[in-house]
Amino acid sequence: AVATEIGLQVPVIKSADQLNILELQEQIKEFTEKARQNKLNLDDVSNGTFTINNTGALGSIIGKAIIYPGQAAIINTESIQKRPIIINDKIDIRSIMNICLTFDHRIMDGLEASKFMHAVKIELQSIHNNFTD
Repeated sequence: AVATEIGLQVPVIKSADQLNILELQEQIKEFTEKARQNKLNLDDVSNGTFTINNTGALGSIIGKAIIYPGQAAIINTESIQKRPIIINDKIDIRSIMNICLTFDHRIMDGLEASKFMHAVKIELQSIHNNFTD
């Protein structure tokens, strides 16, 4: 979703499941620019199945969104915060981000949703580790 002068606009990235996270980032950047220029067309905002909502951009650390009608799920990415955590019995300070998923049980069950969230976590940690190594 992109906040614009004319209101919230929600572009749809087609075949997002076939893109890696960096390709998704590029698509999001392109759609954000297009939305802010008020150049989205009907095809750009139709047939969504899953929404990504970055409430963390406004400072939220935990949220729960309601699924848009006709979609399967919505995921909130929250703000990144430094927190103490225990690793190998030692306290360390790490950047932590809550990710919250709301999903329609008529479309998927909790096991599928949990596996998806685990895959998202692993992918984000992998990307973070690649940038910090």
